[in-house]
Amino acid sequence: MIEMGTKKIPNDRNSVVFFVSEGIKGKDNFFNIFRTLLNFPSYFGFNWDAFDECINDLHWITYKTVWIVFNDTPDIGKENIFILQSILKESVDHWNKTKEKDITIVVPPGFLLIER
Repeated sequence: MIEMGTKKIPNDRNSVVFFVSEGIKGKDNFFNIFRTLLNFPSYFGFNWDAFDECINDLHWITYKTVWIVFNDTPDIGKENIFILQSILKESVDHWNKTKEKDITIVVPPGFLLIER
């Protein structure tokens, strides 16, 4: 699910929380941060297709429950935010269907209101 604002974040052995750093500027910086944060495989291609593939795989993360918490909206340009929103929404749908992982993405207020 994608949540806006704050929600009680779990603190248990079956959950992991990834906090996306504030002040991300630029698409390349965004990809570098996510590659490190979620330990994307070495084949990660630093583009939206590769991001989409990795965020919908996550086999290397052994936790069943995964939280990704954005503290602010990345400064990657309006078009890239729209692409990111689409990928995150599709990823949540994917994980809801497969039930392999329980994914929650927390975004700041206004994040989902950005449109093309």
